[in-house]
Amino acid sequence: MARFFVAPRPALKNGFPRRYGDSDSTCGGHVRLLQEFPEDPALRAERAAAAAVVAILVAMIAFSAIPALYGHFVFRPAHDPVWHGLVSQLVHFGIAHLGLNALSLSVQTRIAQALGRAREVPGVLLFSMFAVVLGLKAMNPALAWYVGMSGALYGLVAWLTLEHVRCARSRLLRLAGAVLCVLIGLKEIAGLWWPAGLGDWMGVPPAPAAHVIGFAGGLVYTALAAIYRLSRSRRTA
Repeated sequence: MARFFVAPRPALKNGFPRRYGDSDSTCGGHVRLLQEFPEDPALRAERAAAAAVVAILVAMIAFSAIPALYGHFVFRPAHDPVWHGLVSQLVHFGIAHLGLNALSLSVQTRIAQALGRAREVPGVLLFSMFAVVLGLKAMNPALAWYVGMSGALYGLVAWLTLEHVRCARSRLLRLAGAVLCVLIGLKEIAGLWWPAGLGDWMGVPPAPAAHVIGFAGGLVYTALAAIYRLSRSRRTA
């Protein structure tokens, strides 16, 4: 399953990712065996990120299918600790709820891979999960309960659209990404007053506040990453 998220390694010259030894030896008339290049660190990071995403998907299925787990890890922001809120985002009620969020995570990971940023997906997701938990605990009045990863996935959406803006080659594509990011954010903010009726067939009531908080978490992550890149480029200049 991890191969779904990781593109095959491109072959080097003549299709062999290897380096030559002393190929013109006149002492024995033989050619030294080729030795492989060490694996690219970026490729290792992509594979590790893919493995992390697969582990998250497996955990989502387990926490949503085993009654002893999903019955215990329902997050009540006013009373439960932060770690409980993190685990509760693996819990989903019903196949529709689980399937939609699992599909969203898979598709967004593939998009991040196309942008060459798949290795950041677990970090963005974890950052957004923390943002959702802390934001829900800070709300007054607090939600009665919360489960699911939709809030954190909106953080991933915010980061992905802005990564598209950063990586796009044309002004039109950058503008389209920026407009899409703004529209998604406005849609979720509007949902605070006019929530969509997805809960009618997903089996859980909508939680637009978690979506807004998660989206804001993705924006904050993107801003922090941009500041880090800028400071790093100045240090190396």
